[in-house]
Amino acid sequence: MPLNNPSHASHIVGHSLAYECISANVYVIQYAKYASCSTWDTLFNGALTINGIGTGCTQPARSGWNTVSVIDITPLGPGIATDCNGGPPGSFNGTFEAIIHDTLDFTGATCLEYDLTYSNCCRNGAITSGSANQSFYLEAGTIRPGAGPCNSAPQWRNPGLVYIPIGGGVFDVGAFDPEGDSVVHKLTSCYAGAGMTANYNAGYSPTQPLGPNWNVSLDAASGLLTITPISASVVVGSVCITAEEYRNGVLIGRSSKDIGYYISSLPCTPSAAPTFTGITNLTNGFLYGSSPNADTLSLPPGAPFCFDINTFDPDTGADQTLSWTQNLVGATFTNLANTQSTTLIDEDPTGRLCWTTPTTAGIYDLAFTLKDSSCNNQVVVPHYVTLVVGDTANVWPGDANDDNVANNQDVLALGLAFSATGPTRPGASNAWIGQPALPWIDTIPGGIDQKFQDCNGDGTVNADDTLAISLNYGLVHSKGRIAQRGAATDPPLRLIIPQDSANVGDTITATIILGDSSIMANNIYGLAFSLNYDASLIDSTTFDLQFAPSWLGNASNSLTLDRNFPTLAHCDGVQVRTDHQNVSGLGQIATATFVIIDNIDGKRQELISETLNFFFSDVVVISATGELIPVDPTADSLVVYDLSTEFFGGPATAASLELYPNPANEAVTLTATGQTIQEIELWTVHGQQVWRQAGPAQEKFRLPTAQLQTGVYFVKVRTDWGRFTRRLAVQR
Repeated sequence: MPLNNPSHASHIVGHSLAYECISANVYVIQYAKYASCSTWDTLFNGALTINGIGTGCTQPARSGWNTVSVIDITPLGPGIATDCNGGPPGSFNGTFEAIIHDTLDFTGATCLEYDLTYSNCCRNGAITSGSANQSFYLEAGTIRPGAGPCNSAPQWRNPGLVYIPIGGGVFDVGAFDPEGDSVVHKLTSCYAGAGMTANYNAGYSPTQPLGPNWNVSLDAASGLLTITPISASVVVGSVCITAEEYRNGVLIGRSSKDIGYYISSLPCTPSAAPTFTGITNLTNGFLYGSSPNADTLSLPPGAPFCFDINTFDPDTGADQTLSWTQNLVGATFTNLANTQSTTLIDEDPTGRLCWTTPTTAGIYDLAFTLKDSSCNNQVVVPHYVTLVVGDTANVWPGDANDDNVANNQDVLALGLAFSATGPTRPGASNAWIGQPALPWIDTIPGGIDQKFQDCNGDGTVNADDTLAISLNYGLVHSKGRIAQRGAATDPPLRLIIPQDSANVGDTITATIILGDSSIMANNIYGLAFSLNYDASLIDSTTFDLQFAPSWLGNASNSLTLDRNFPTLAHCDGVQVRTDHQNVSGLGQIATATFVIIDNIDGKRQELISETLNFFFSDVVVISATGELIPVDPTADSLVVYDLSTEFFGGPATAASLELYPNPANEAVTLTATGQTIQEIELWTVHGQQVWRQAGPAQEKFRLPTAQLQTGVYFVKVRTDWGRFTRRLAVQR
């Protein structure tokens, strides 16, 4: 290993490969080699291959390899010298990084695409992961000369990381893209040749490159590598990292590095670690949230802003290095004197980042790293900053569809976003107040941010969010409701009452259907509606909706909510699926139960007959994509009779008047015990008189029914004690 003399000088520690576009046809190949200091004179012993994709491809003109820099990356303490910095041979053999460039000119190239690969020999013999003495092999994506705007591959930010202290740490191994394309960092397989994976011993793998005693994780966005010991041990392992470049979701380039990492006691011990001490002087925005290692800023779109990020080192007189991920196109990062940029070196450096935000809403993540300069230390202290551009609209808990009111239609929005996750809402509660919330970026149909469906602010859209809707039901912060009504050619939404009439005190259960045998309801995900009734004819406190059974769904795959408003004489209902799958069907989706009022004040007549009407309003039916589906809503009606008695005086009771048999067939007998029958009338349930006879006065009367159709009738009797009405059923 580099801390001792290698077995032979040709062995190298690692290398990386990238390219930079200079003009439409000119590209600079950026090759970095890591090797023992004693092999500094063997910089060009590898082979760059340029493969044209097509037939008869010409090779580009090459300038040849040119050394750009050679630096010692060995962690050095006071008085420690290596071969790299002039120490006597054999005193201490360190490791150098050599940056080498080759310029390629594709002017006149006959193919549109060229792949770049590089191979070199050989890996250090001290590597314990299984690939010792094998060759290195890297791929650096595809160059497309003359094709559109100049494009460079991701550029590595820092010198190669080789030495890791026995306690592990966080290390910046990431890249940035000069054109501002998205960069995704990945731990990948190491290769010994084209299509040939390097050897891995038992317990080692691309994602566990340091073996079973070490956890290795790479942050895909920032390129920060975290190495944590499970049981600390000295190990040397090959770690391979690819930085992929994406534009509009399409992979267009990549850079690669393959380096042997040496975990051991370092030649010196770094001083106390520096820390970040906060963000200050933010212009044109506000600090949304803060923690010891992360901050979130809310910024307006299309506006310039700046902020300062501050640091502190407990060791006086020592410099630190402050860097950032360089992933905001057009942003500047300098010290306060504007004499240093991108990488700041100073005692307790303060950096100032300035940028003009895009005109559209979005979230941008960046990271700052702080490194103690003592011992050429590679361990970094990270600090993450999230920039939220635009859309800082408040969430009102329960207004899940952002229409300014909490009601049954908000449950439909929950169904569309069900199981979605996003950032939690700081200080969240179910109180009906506007609460600042970070945008989730993902939306439900209509462009409504999913943060609104997270009613309780816990970071997940689920059934728990219905509580906020229930608690705040009907509350508004600027009323806004939508209604959807179709035509007779659309699927029916019906309230069907199983009888034509009812008496006071009766309990009625009606059925609500969606779709029937003539017009099926297709591709349904959820529906919401208000069912309105006449509170003067029913006991409005008894009105109840139940969504079981329902062909639309059940308790395992849907949400339901019903809310009755007795004083407003309507009941709201909603059912929405949670599995993001449409269903088609017809028939029952709910039942409505209510009790006919037992005292109809001011309506006493010889025969009380009132029509109880229902109607739907605010009907919204949706598909799983949020498309509004028109339906034809109609509701049934019911004739309500008051069969109570109007007295002339005397101790008349219900038991004094008998009607039998009931149901009747050919005839029915009416007896009035202790009274004389003065007059008899027969009425249909629709209020039509079909028969009447006055006198002679008698206690018993036989009424023929053979001529009557099957159904329900009402017999009105006047006796010398009062007036009575009785229901009569005729059955064949």
